[in-house]
Amino acid sequence: MLELLQIKKQLEGLKYINADSLFELRLLLMEAASILTRKHITNAKQKKDVKMSALLLRSFDNIRSYFYIIETTKRGHEDCFISIQSLVVKDIVNLISLSDTQDYKIVPLQNTSLGIAK
Repeated sequence: MLELLQIKKQLEGLKYINADSLFELRLLLMEAASILTRKHITNAKQKKDVKMSALLLRSFDNIRSYFYIIETTKRGHEDCFISIQSLVVKDIVNLISLSDTQDYKIVPLQNTSLGIAK
């Protein structure tokens, strides 16, 4: 989860300057998606925790959706940037806080996050 904390820190430090800032945001989203995929595959191969795998997949699906929103947004780049930046940070915080507890439930992150971005 250290890698996700580093991405969270980078996201929090990222500021919108122009449309090129969306490129940097997309790179961080791809990096986060790659980490989540790698963790899910490792978890699935070792047959560790089904709930954690589901959380990782939900977080990955959120990031995929955010990436799609960035790609399809033609106007309001700054608003899109700020919304998605805060949503990804929120999703990472939720994932990390849920993974730290022994007894956690699967939270539908996409339902709470995507409505704001759209």
